Amino acid sequence: MKKNRSSFIPGTDPKQMGKGSVVAIVLGLIGIAFYIFLILLWMNDHKSGQDSVGLPVLILFGCLYLPAAIYVLSLGFRKKSQANDMQDEIFNISLNDQTINLGAMLFLIPVEFGEAPVKLEKPDFELHFNEHDAKMYKQDAMLFCSDLPKSFVPAKVPNAQLMHYQTLMSQHDGQRYMPLFTSYKIMTSIYGENIRVGEISFATARKFVVSEKLDGIVFSPGLVNKVITAEELC
Repeated sequence: MKKNRSSFIPGTDPKQMGKGSVVAIVLGLIGIAFYIFLILLWMNDHKSGQDSVGLPVLILFGCLYLPAAIYVLSLGFRKKSQANDMQDEIFNISLNDQTINLGAMLFLIPVEFGEAPVKLEKPDFELHFNEHDAKMYKQDAMLFCSDLPKSFVPAKVPNAQLMHYQTLMSQHDGQRYMPLFTSYKIMTSIYGENIRVGEISFATARKFVVSEKLDGIVFSPGLVNKVITAEELC
């Protein structure tokens, strides 16, 4: 594995975010409900000539308490939305009696650029990402690979051309799969060394399977060969 790259994205555990969002939403609703209760109490007192809740107190709560309650409520809904988005990127598999969340990791995959890709005469030692996966890389998401040469470095400038991912076709039934390689040697034994190498997340692979109508994902071709069908990804 690459050094200094953790297996999870710091601060983005969707379960914890989900719990925090519920607490924030409940506190926000309680705050707003309490202020509405004060308004109703003041209106009732005003009609009866009593003064249990004065207008200055009501205005003070409106200026200080209500904005805070609304902010907490909106924060809760934002966190809930973020947690739901991240939940889509969780996919656990069992490997050697361990549960691994593929959604928290990056994998190798051959990529090409443009509508008419040019055949390389030598290896491209830059690692290519889409915007989503570049963010994961910057947040130290772990690359699930043990033999990537140290000569590879992240591309400094994103390629303006459309990036295409290479797929694998089954020799038995002709079905096409999105490969998530965990070995550079195995990947180059299939595609050769004169290729462009990308790092891809499970979320990106899943979206690609859906958009290109592929038959699924192959996790760790040549080693684990775990097939995840398109139906399992839905």
